[in-house]
Amino acid sequence: MSSRRTVLFIAGLALAAGSACGSKQISQPSDARAETGDARDAPPDVPVAETLRDGVQAEDASLGQDQAADGTSTDTSDANLTADTSTGDSARAVTDVSLVGDSADVFGVEAARDTIPDLPQGPTLDVAAGDPGVDLRFDGVSNDLLTEAGVVDGGSPVPSSSEDQVCSEGGWCWSNPWPLGNALQAVWVYSPNDVWMGGDAGTIVHFDGARWTRTPHTGTDTISAFWGSGPNDLWAAGALGTLLHWNGSSWSSFSITSPVVSFAALWGSGPKDVWAAGLGGVLYWWDGQSWSPAPSGTSGTIWSLWGSDTSDVWAALISGGFLHFDGNGWHNVASPTTGGIYSVWGSAASDVWACTSSKILHYDGASWTVQKTGLVNAVSGINSLWGTGPSDVWAVLGPISMSDPQLAHWDGQTWTSITSLGFVPLAGISHMAGSSATDLWLAGGTIIHSDGVQFHEVMTTATLTVNTLSSIALVGPDDIWANGTSGFIRHQAIGGWKAAPSFDSFTGIHLLWAAGPNDLWAFTNSSGPSPVPTQLARWNGTSWSVAKDVAPIFYDPTGAWGASADDVWIAGSAALHLVAGTPTRYQFINAPSDVWGSGPSDVWMVGGGQSIEHWDGQTWTSTGGSLGSNYYGVWGSGASDVWLVGDNGAIKHFDGQTWTAVNAGATSRLNDIWGTGPRDAWIVGDGGVILHWDGKAWIASPSGTVRNLARITGAMSGEVWVVGAGGAVLHHPTAQ
Repeated sequence: MSSRRTVLFIAGLALAAGSACGSKQISQPSDARAETGDARDAPPDVPVAETLRDGVQAEDASLGQDQAADGTSTDTSDANLTADTSTGDSARAVTDVSLVGDSADVFGVEAARDTIPDLPQGPTLDVAAGDPGVDLRFDGVSNDLLTEAGVVDGGSPVPSSSEDQVCSEGGWCWSNPWPLGNALQAVWVYSPNDVWMGGDAGTIVHFDGARWTRTPHTGTDTISAFWGSGPNDLWAAGALGTLLHWNGSSWSSFSITSPVVSFAALWGSGPKDVWAAGLGGVLYWWDGQSWSPAPSGTSGTIWSLWGSDTSDVWAALISGGFLHFDGNGWHNVASPTTGGIYSVWGSAASDVWACTSSKILHYDGASWTVQKTGLVNAVSGINSLWGTGPSDVWAVLGPISMSDPQLAHWDGQTWTSITSLGFVPLAGISHMAGSSATDLWLAGGTIIHSDGVQFHEVMTTATLTVNTLSSIALVGPDDIWANGTSGFIRHQAIGGWKAAPSFDSFTGIHLLWAAGPNDLWAFTNSSGPSPVPTQLARWNGTSWSVAKDVAPIFYDPTGAWGASADDVWIAGSAALHLVAGTPTRYQFINAPSDVWGSGPSDVWMVGGGQSIEHWDGQTWTSTGGSLGSNYYGVWGSGASDVWLVGDNGAIKHFDGQTWTAVNAGATSRLNDIWGTGPRDAWIVGDGGVILHWDGKAWIASPSGTVRNLARITGAMSGEVWVVGAGGAVLHHPTAQ
């Protein structure tokens, strides 16, 4: 089967296009986070009516352009506006502006919406015969190609249940990308039914020939290397001293806590002879009982290890050159060329291979020579080497574009660039391992397998994940929508996540909000020197209405909440109140980021400068504010139980009388909050932070990722969904 996937999914990590040889990322001995995107760069989430959702995020707040210096709002620049300027008693005066004329009917009313014909589909790309269910379709809006297939290249369906998903210790399962979205930096293969991969956030996953599962262990630091003597004797090493051992049923920690070290490579000759090496020339040796430090004689980072037996071990130095262990000690060995050595592998003591960023080196048992130059252009580089024998050696490349060659192969006579894998990978690859020439596995920002005849991509994704998913909404049972700037993806009971129909708009989608079953609102945004007013389109379960301006002077929508579809508040460049389609605009000193209410006369908005604004049904009153920090999310279960979140782990609670700061131990930016009641609430934030409120305390819930998480929503049943950087969608299928 020839698969022609043309989605460009760059999941970040150092395996992104353009990375040089040895793109593995190892944390320095300090707080290290491998990040694939930034949730704050993408707007907000989506409030959902009644049992569904609230929420969203904002950009850093800024002073409204029509705000007077003394705090009094004046907005009289549009001929279609009638302004009622007031200062009021609040420290932050607002302007009540009623819009008249054509803008009064923002939605185009229900009757008009119901008559909109189905949107025409864009041109369908040709797909090779034998690719079941693959339909790559232009969405008509963004020039992005999104996969609507929901199938793996080999024809396996994308899972829709938690039993088929990789889940964290906190119960958070990867829903997109599948089987997981963490960048992978290590691969070890015993057989086609026994495959291990590791990477960001302490990820260790296992493939048994049928399913991918996450194997639990203590620690969340990056996994950078594997080595094992058999299925019941596997070592994993990584950042901040991580050393773990698998005995066939569970992981045990042997991590080095003092001094602070980070490992990048592992190799051993057997269960009682294993080496771990890494940053700063660190070397540790396992004798079957314990790990002990060994002198390396260098402060240069050791990036790769390989040996033929206990007295013949090679270490690659990224500062250039090698170390060699002869059974008595480690000795420096010069390289035949300049540049760092990033990978070393061999089939025998007289057949050892290594690479710089652009050259292949070979050791014949007597000396190192430059075996090949110009294997790839100097910019793209070589990531790593691996093979099955002297006539079967692979070089994993770091291409500039995903359509460039990903691999080169040595057949015993010549090196050949593999110009095509039969498809364009979703992301770059950095490591390869296998059990034979007919069982090859490649990992990095994606997962690829070869049976020796053809390659197929195991990982699937429903969206171009260079874009952060910034908003999510539950439109009805088994009907969830999410969006980035380029368009929508939709999850239904059958088929998993797929590209969803969009509407004609030349600006990006910024915010989703579900007013009720089959009533999804989508807000556009265009910022910059000449911003375009926000537009709104509504999905009725079948088609989108024509997008229309929400108001003449309203931009950057970041949050929405409504008591009903005829009484909706929107946070953005200002506070906008839509009553039966008629907008009224209120300007604060700081732009609001999010909005939530318990009813028409009890609405809260939070935003930049730690602003907290309250609507009592008649006027807005300011109850907070300071320079520096911002608030991004607000939610409550009732008028006397309201929460907000923001910068530097900020959490505050309102009991009906006063706001009180709550310390949950978080220090990163917190982006959103949602819950089902006073004893069940969730917070998401940067660095993969997820916190759960059980009515007594906020408790960390391991997410299994370090990606920034932007928005959270769920249903009263306890089912919860989270979206964030790199197209990440996490699913918590049951109540906590």
